[in-house]
This record gives sequence, C-alpha cells and structure tokens, in this order.
Amino acid sequence: MRLAQTVTPPAVQEHPETVLLQHREADTVHHLRRETTTTVGKEVTVEKPEMKRREGVSQEQIFRHAHMFLDGTASDWFFTFVDEMDNWETFEKLVRIRFGNPNQEQGIRSRIQGRKQHRNEKFIEFASDIERLNKQLSKPLSTHSKFQTLWQNMHSHYRTKIAPGTQIKSLKDLTEACQRIDAVDTSLNPSGEIAHQRMVNNVDVEESENDSEASADVNVVRTRQARDNRYTARRREQPEQEGERENGFRQQPPQHQRTERNQGGCILDAKICD
Repeated sequence: MRLAQTVTPPAVQEHPETVLLQHREADTVHHLRRETTTTVGKEVTVEKPEMKRREGVSQEQIFRHAHMFLDGTASDWFFTFVDEMDNWETFEKLVRIRFGNPNQEQGIRSRIQGRKQHRNEKFIEFASDIERLNKQLSKPLSTHSKFQTLWQNMHSHYRTKIAPGTQIKSLKDLTEACQRIDAVDTSLNPSGEIAHQRMVNNVDVEESENDSEASADVNVVRTRQARDNRYTARRREQPEQEGERENGFRQQPPQHQRTERNQGGCILDAKICD
C-alpha cells in the first residue's frame, strides 16, 4: 500500500517592494510606540504627525495604523466613529475632544506665560522648554508671541549685555545674541564654574588663615598686657604693705609689756584700769 505523497504548493512570492513597505511600516510602528507616544487623557495615545517627516511615512499610513495604538474604551470609540474620520487631522481633533482635558490648552498657555528662566540656566535651554510646551498646544503660539514671552521672562542681564546697535528683530536674532552672551559667561561654563569655585575656596582659606593669625597676634598682645598690668599692680601694692607693716610695729606695744599689764590689772581697749 502506497502512502499518498503530500504535495506542497509553491510559496507565493511577494513583490520585493511590497515586502519592503511592510517591513518599513512595521519598523515605523515600533518607533512610534517607543519614542513618540503622546498621552491624551488616560486611555488613548496619539502619535505625533511630525514622525512622518523623520521616518518617511505619510500621514495616510499613520492614520491607517491608528487602531493599533488604541485599547479598551478608546478602541471601541474609534471603530464606532471611524467613518467620520477621513485623515489624521480629523482623527487627532476628534480624539482630543473625546478624551482630552478641555482645560488643558489654557493650562499649557498659563505655564508658558509663567515660565521664568531659572538661575544658571542657559538661554537655549530656556527657549527649548518654551518650545516644548508650545508644541503641546493644538494651536501653537506664533513666532512673535514666543519672542515676546522669551523677552519678558528671560534674565534681565541679557538686555544690558546685548551689544549696542545689535538688531533684535526676530526670535532667531534674540537666540543668537543670548547664546553669544552665555558663551562668555563663566558662571554657566562647567570648567569656569569649577575654577570660580576653587578661587572662592582659596579666598576663604586665605581669609581663614589670616583671621587665625590675627586672632593669635591679638591673644599674644592681650596676654602680655595682662601680665604687665599684674606686675604693675603688685609693684604698687608692695610700698603700701611695707608702710602698713612699719606703722603696725610702732603702734603695737611689745609682747612682754602686754603680758605684764595683763597680770598687774585689767586692760580694756588697750587702756589700763586700776
């Protein structure tokens, strides 16, 4: 009895361009999940559309894979209203309305207006943080508005250090001018900061040593003065004590006379009574 020989049909070979596109989309989805997920609400994530420019993927491709990034209530909502979504912009707008915080825009704008440049913070770091907050807005601030915010909230010393005659007409001009100031500011330079700290420490040590030496000199002088004062006081007391001793010897009668008078009669207050 012969066993039926299983015939394996030839594998269907896909077009190389199709395979390349699938791998490219898979890699793009992986990068989107790992690097550029932006949380909107608590249950939904929206991928930033600028990824299409960096990864070379169109908005249509990103929109086509949008359901892969949704779960739970967000997934149910997407498949319910998917017919109303024609492109990425519509999807992003509707998902923010459904899951976003209605007060989020105002909160971000308040943070931008209240963001002051921190101490020892370079201008480029300060400007980058303002730009980061601005990108979170559905309607970002204009370049002029960002310029006004940076000009008002930056350190005041930039205005005084900008070279006279420098034309500051745009955000780019302001950034370049402040970067030049930061480049020569040793307090913002790590090596300069270390050198400055060492100089301060050396000054503190020298001042401490000088204070110690001065304190020691003062103590020596005070010790000498106290010793001289005690010596002078003793010299003054010696003549007085010697005079008192001589007077005492003259006024007091001899010891043997006092003894005889005591035997011969009563003595009251150094006077003889019969």
